[in-house]
Amino acid sequence: MKDKKNALNELIIDCDAIARNYTSIQNYIGSNIDCAVVMKSNAYGLGSVPIMQSLSKAGCNKFFVRTIEEAVDLRSYSLTDEIYVLGGILEGEEDRFANNHIIPVLNTKEQFELFNNYCVRKGRIFEAALHVDAGLGYTGIPISAAIDLAKQGFFIQKLKLRFIMSDLSCGHNINSKKNKEQLSLLNRLKELINLPVSLITGSSIHLGSEYYFDILRVSTMIFGETNSVSFNLEPAIFLTSKIIQLKQVEEDSFIGYEAVAKVPKGSILATIPIGSGNGILRSLSNKGVFYINGEPAPIVGKIASDLTVLDVTNVTKDFIRLGEVVEILGEHSSIQALASAANTNSHEIVSSLCRSANKIYLNS
Repeated sequence: MKDKKNALNELIIDCDAIARNYTSIQNYIGSNIDCAVVMKSNAYGLGSVPIMQSLSKAGCNKFFVRTIEEAVDLRSYSLTDEIYVLGGILEGEEDRFANNHIIPVLNTKEQFELFNNYCVRKGRIFEAALHVDAGLGYTGIPISAAIDLAKQGFFIQKLKLRFIMSDLSCGHNINSKKNKEQLSLLNRLKELINLPVSLITGSSIHLGSEYYFDILRVSTMIFGETNSVSFNLEPAIFLTSKIIQLKQVEEDSFIGYEAVAKVPKGSILATIPIGSGNGILRSLSNKGVFYINGEPAPIVGKIASDLTVLDVTNVTKDFIRLGEVVEILGEHSSIQALASAANTNSHEIVSSLCRSANKIYLNS
């Protein structure tokens, strides 16, 4: 797992902590609700296979990916877990879904008809999930159309629907009126189809149990993101770099491209070999904070493609040395803190930071 050529930047993925976080979430929402995990884009760059295996041991048996390719890869490591493809199904992919026991999330009436016709041709019942758009607007059958189709009995055909799913457009905002509106629409559709429902993701868990329905989908929460929860989750991913240069500024000086940062004489600066090309968002320039021995080391100036400068003037002198470990993401530098500083969300932080560092997996 460890590549010594890239050991200056390391990403430790604590699969046991991820499993414990999953258990904490499941305990919080209650045993009558399934907690499913979204593993898009290779688990946001962390590596879906070892994470899925740890989560399966913790009791998770529902996983969502974006593409059939991701699903087939996961299927080769698990014969029993339910694997759903959020991107749905295209003509010509029917056999691949059926032969690998992978479940498509049907996003359009046309996808429903495509897969149902396949069931008819094969004389077999295959399963799918139905995605309706209650107002987010990206994918899914518009809920008004889904309600009309349900009234006509359209969804009672050869294929078997496992559940209905949708997404809130403003689930992060507990005061948004749209949440109640979308909740009402889903309840109306549920009355017509009488299937289990999955409406919210982990970022909306604070809205309360009336939104949980039957299946709650979580993603970056399992890595320790705690923005919207009132219970403890552990940091489970730790990205570190190492100091490769130190210097004490001899006079007031500008640092970095475009000279946007000025540091006073006597400041001590440390350079680490990681930058925007390694997933450090440039929006963290002159705003983000990393940590050395638990002590803050603010980013100074513009982040370069493979270099970032930190002000370590106030860090304990014993830890200002070449090769000293710098925490970019972990116990002190949380996912949500970096997301807030970068004016983005946790998904972008995890996806960007985890794409190129040397990965080390911790499993019991």
